[in-house]
Amino acid sequence: MLVCFHRLGVRRIRNILKELQGIYLRSDELSEEFEKVLVRTSRDAFVVFVGNFLSTLFLAVSAIIVARLLQPENYGIYSVSLLVSSVLLLFTDFGIDSALVKYVSKFNALRKEEIVKEVVFKGLVLKLFVVSVVSVVNYLFAFELSTTLAERPELAYYVSLTSILTFSTALMNSFLAIMTALGRMKLRSFVMIMQSLTKLLLSPLLVLLGFGVLGALLGHIASYVVSCVTGFVVMLSYVKLKKPRENIVRSYDLVRFGLPLYLSGLLSVVLQRFQYVMLARIATNAELGNMQAANQFISLITLTIAPFSITLFPVFSSLEVRGAWREINELLNNVLKYMSIFTVQVALMIGVFSQDVIRLIYGRLYVTAPLYLTLMSVGYVYAPFTVTLSALLSGLGRTKDLLYSSAIQLLIMMPVSYLLISSAGPEG
Repeated sequence: MLVCFHRLGVRRIRNILKELQGIYLRSDELSEEFEKVLVRTSRDAFVVFVGNFLSTLFLAVSAIIVARLLQPENYGIYSVSLLVSSVLLLFTDFGIDSALVKYVSKFNALRKEEIVKEVVFKGLVLKLFVVSVVSVVNYLFAFELSTTLAERPELAYYVSLTSILTFSTALMNSFLAIMTALGRMKLRSFVMIMQSLTKLLLSPLLVLLGFGVLGALLGHIASYVVSCVTGFVVMLSYVKLKKPRENIVRSYDLVRFGLPLYLSGLLSVVLQRFQYVMLARIATNAELGNMQAANQFISLITLTIAPFSITLFPVFSSLEVRGAWREINELLNNVLKYMSIFTVQVALMIGVFSQDVIRLIYGRLYVTAPLYLTLMSVGYVYAPFTVTLSALLSGLGRTKDLLYSSAIQLLIMMPVSYLLISSAGPEG
């Protein structure tokens, strides 16, 4: 009997040792894989930073030139003309882009290329249908939309032209999401740089040729059309427009995952658009032009945020599917620390030197822009926490938590914004 128990004990110990050895080997493999993920993420973040920096630089130069050529009054008209398109863009996604990032990065990490192509094909077909409907509404109801949202019916012609902008921008965003999920950051940066460079070349040129606000608007629209066509050609060569044989992921699955994220983003953007619509009703064109000029410098802050926010979502998704929780925690802590250091410092510097920067770049005509820039920069002090946690929750599939957070923010900020803007104007 003792011999039997002894043999059973030895076998049990051997089995435990084998299990521990297997876990150790898997841990080593995962650690090696995690090191590769860190290297790839760092490289992708740098590529995104360079692409965003050049893109932002070209856009900033274009905005400065156009603002100086048009002067505050016409620059305000140009800004309001883009309002309707920016609002309608809220209804062109329904979380499809976020779902594309999630599923494409997930199956790409598992090296299942056929399923990846299936997700890309179904996502683009679904997005094309939604975007087409919204763009037609933008064109057919331009007068009603410009009257309702901005109380400027005289801008109906400009608003009708932005239907092309709505279509091309929405599709370009989907192409960028797919490139991000596939890790093709160089191509993503190339598309963004092409868009900004096209705008830099066309918008000032058309204004100088005497087209005024129309020229600036056409240059802006053309830049997104060029980028959209480029992205379409790339995706065309990838999926080859063949109906996928697999049926692992349905279009319904894309919407089901992305809808909470869409609603979360929608609530946040609705708050922003609510504030801007109120400003369009209350503020003068000159005040709106000053706000638009100040808003151009906020892109300097987003330069420190975008490389992390863009790359973290697919990285968290790929780590989550492998169950690498320790690596996720380590990555989160490091990224949060670095983002807090860089982003907060940049925001404070812009807020402190806002008056000098505005006068140097735009001149003395934009009187209230320094104050607006200071107020805007303060809101980005907490951006590292919100951006990092949003990417983490999205990658882990905890999309309902993001929805609850956005709902609470909307319930608090909407009445507060109404009271402050009504009483204090743009400063509120």
